[in-house]
Amino acid sequence: LSMTHVDKQSSNGQKYMLRQNDPQFDGMSVFAAGKITDHAGAFIQMTYENLDHLRSDGSVGHHSHVDNTDIRLVGRHDFLGKDLIFGLDLNNNPTVQDVWNSSPAWGYPFNGSKLTSLGGPGGAPKPSFSTLIDGGLAQTVAGLGGYFFWDRHLYGELSFYGTGDKTFRLLSEGVWHNDAAYSALDGRDNPYWRLAWNQDWGSHSLMVGTYGMQVNIYPDATNRSGPTDRYTDTALDAQYQFLSDPHVFGVQTTYIHEKQDLNNTFANGGSTNPTNRLNTFKAKASYLYDRKYGATLAYFQTIGSAD
Repeated sequence: LSMTHVDKQSSNGQKYMLRQNDPQFDGMSVFAAGKITDHAGAFIQMTYENLDHLRSDGSVGHHSHVDNTDIRLVGRHDFLGKDLIFGLDLNNNPTVQDVWNSSPAWGYPFNGSKLTSLGGPGGAPKPSFSTLIDGGLAQTVAGLGGYFFWDRHLYGELSFYGTGDKTFRLLSEGVWHNDAAYSALDGRDNPYWRLAWNQDWGSHSLMVGTYGMQVNIYPDATNRSGPTDRYTDTALDAQYQFLSDPHVFGVQTTYIHEKQDLNNTFANGGSTNPTNRLNTFKAKASYLYDRKYGATLAYFQTIGSAD
């Protein structure tokens, strides 16, 4: 639920036509996940958001759409005397396919009011800027790639992303006739990579890894001509878990460095510098007792160029 106020203006000057101080239903999601066949499975989230976007008259409209989606094929084989899991993956949010909870798609906070992204008067505070891989492409792109997990230790993936339109339109947020709603990537060869080492012993598990992405994107999705801006995100992450009865404890952390080559934005006067940098650090610790009562504490910091 979100608390809203009448006569507040959005960033584009439109007024919100909402009731004074009355609770508003924000949204809900339905999840379906599991095995389809012995060699295929899926994770699909459908979301209804009552406060999704501003209409032309300034009122807030609602919208139902496909949310985080991960569809995969999987096989198993013996390699060097160890179990090898491998397959293909199709998803609509870089890092949503990840095995661990330290990457952006599964990071804390897990939810927030849609009014925040509308620039409206309600909603929880959040950073004004974030790296592109940290939700900047969610539900507007489609990625296809291959992955492997060897001996429950070594995990690797290489995927390539493109705009979530045409054949892949069903993976997008479902704004069927609004090209501005998509992230307009140049081609379908924007790579995402992942490499991690996992170690389990008793009730403990530890993962250390790296992931990243390089994206060539048009800042204006309705004008896909001229040079593109290039974002190169490189990250380190780690996760520790202690799973027992009755105690469950987990720590996740990630550091993301983003280099921005703003070839299009700078040429059109949208930035002071042709290149910029952005660094994000996140850390989260969670405790759960008897799998019923828990608490989470998180810290984040985002710093970068003044542009």
